[in-house]
Amino acid sequence: MPEYDKSHCAIRSVNKYTGSAHKAVSADVTGKKKRGKNQTGYFGHYEATADAEAGIGGAIAGAGAASTVYKLRERDGEVNVGKSYTNAEVGAGLGGYKAKAELGVDVVNAKGKLGRNQEVSANLGFNLNTGVEAGFNGVSLKAGGLGFSVGRNMGISTPFGGVNFKLW
Repeated sequence: MPEYDKSHCAIRSVNKYTGSAHKAVSADVTGKKKRGKNQTGYFGHYEATADAEAGIGGAIAGAGAASTVYKLRERDGEVNVGKSYTNAEVGAGLGGYKAKAELGVDVVNAKGKLGRNQEVSANLGFNLNTGVEAGFNGVSLKAGGLGFSVGRNMGISTPFGGVNFKLW
């Protein structure tokens, strides 16, 4: 019989940094519920997040929710089966800017480490991800699920799936 974990919702961190050159306030609220844990993963994984940060260098805010039928998480990667998600994020500052919205359902998505800081991720499903992101680490542009990333993250997205490589 599977084990059941209690759900929790808590403020994960509220940080206030003060100093002569940097002043920022951030808060991150996360709620998670895991049902049916077995030795290799979780059946029925739900997650909701909200985050906001502001400081001299700029401001960023985002929120999202996701649910997964089955999640397998290992040390060097994870696989999600039957994942639905929604996410929105907006921010601007000295290091760049971003404005994006994500909405999708993945039949399967996977992420794995290739080296110390390198990763590969791929998904197969349907999405309407739209947005723009530009900064020191690269540029990303998506509209209606179709898009690309160039820089630290190199990838191609379609409304039916995609692949991404994190290079450093």
